[in-house]
Amino acid sequence: MNRNPKDNMTRYAATLNCCLALLLAGTVANVYSATDTPVNPSSEGEVLPLELTIGKVIELTYRHNPALRESREKLREQQGRMTSTGSVRLPALDAFGNYQVEDQSRLQSFGGSQDDTSWSAGVEVTQPLYAGGSLNAQIQSQRESGQALLRQVEATQINVLADAFEKFYDALLAREQIKVQQESLDLLKQQLELANNRYQAGSVPRFDVLQAEVRVANAQPPLIRARNRYRVAIEDLRATLGLPYPEGKQAGDVTLEGSWITTDAPLETDALVETALSQRPELAELQHQQRAVEYDLKQSTAQRQPRVNALANYTVLNDRFSEDGDNLEGWLVGVQATMPLWEGGRIRGEVVQAKSRLEQVKLREQELMLSIEVEVRQAISSVEEAREILDAAELTIEQATEAVRLADNRYQAGGITQLDVLSSQLELTRAKLEQITAARDYQIQLVRLYRAIGNMPGQKYLDDADRIELPTF
Repeated sequence: MNRNPKDNMTRYAATLNCCLALLLAGTVANVYSATDTPVNPSSEGEVLPLELTIGKVIELTYRHNPALRESREKLREQQGRMTSTGSVRLPALDAFGNYQVEDQSRLQSFGGSQDDTSWSAGVEVTQPLYAGGSLNAQIQSQRESGQALLRQVEATQINVLADAFEKFYDALLAREQIKVQQESLDLLKQQLELANNRYQAGSVPRFDVLQAEVRVANAQPPLIRARNRYRVAIEDLRATLGLPYPEGKQAGDVTLEGSWITTDAPLETDALVETALSQRPELAELQHQQRAVEYDLKQSTAQRQPRVNALANYTVLNDRFSEDGDNLEGWLVGVQATMPLWEGGRIRGEVVQAKSRLEQVKLREQELMLSIEVEVRQAISSVEEAREILDAAELTIEQATEAVRLADNRYQAGGITQLDVLSSQLELTRAKLEQITAARDYQIQLVRLYRAIGNMPGQKYLDDADRIELPTF
């Protein structure tokens, strides 16, 4: 029976649309669609605030730090990888077609004429039915890899936050050093003024004035260096935040608010080691990697199993022996099975590789657990050392301040020389510099202890922010 070519094409288009609709419905029902919207993008045009607190620094670090933004992009990449892997269990729909022209000398005769052109077009649906567990293992491996990547991002966040804390405290130290050096210079200027007054009154020689002038001159370079250290510290902090200065502003225009925490921290070694082993994201990452490799091993082993796919297609082609230009069309439904019999040792080699990777991950986990325990114990020891130095420095400040007060009184009474007063003031300056350095060191050692146990202060900014959700299958 002859059919109108237009009717054939209409039926072909309707069939194709139906297959596409069914495939789309199955895909939407079973596969997570990865978003194309960047997570926590950097606000265009945002600049570095001229007043910074530690809370603001942590917030800006989370939003703008390049390393953190890169780690979140890796999560988006994993989203796409997992979505792609999850599709292996879903039906695949392909359109196919071909058109050929043959030389007349190649055509065979069967008692009639044969068209020298041939064409066919159609759609085919393939659905995996059985793969020996290979597809499930492949999907589960990607799922565990995604969870490992999440833990990796958490580790990156902790390290970046610790770096932000340390750089903020370095900048605070430079700020306090400027104050101490300025106070020292002001005291020396007062001493110079007193020496000048007493020299004018004829109670001290010119030598006292010269000594005071030299001390004032010598106090200028430390103050200049302290100001430069502050600018350098702000530059380092800005690099962590990942923000430019406002137009026309520089590091010297940025002011810091806040101070160090100098209260005692409770340190119970065994409890902190236990906390670190349960909270460190690097350990959780290795555990997920181990499970991912176990699934890789299953996938490699399953390659020896038969694979069964169901297929169905609908094809329209020309009848090369029809004088009226009729077309042939119809469905084909079937099952296809394949099983590897010999592949030259490829599967055996992949199994050996997977077993070796699994053993390597287990060894890295053992090494990391020991390393974490040592790191926590060393961090505790460093905190205790910094605390003792800070206590000693604070006691020295009290003694040096009292020594300067007594020296001033005795000098005004004529009991000691100006050199004794200047020496007392120098010791006070040294004591103040040692105290603020000890306070900064104590705070940084606390930060490093928090990092060692995997519980960095300021992570509330991370917990409250939008998190990337990986697809599940």
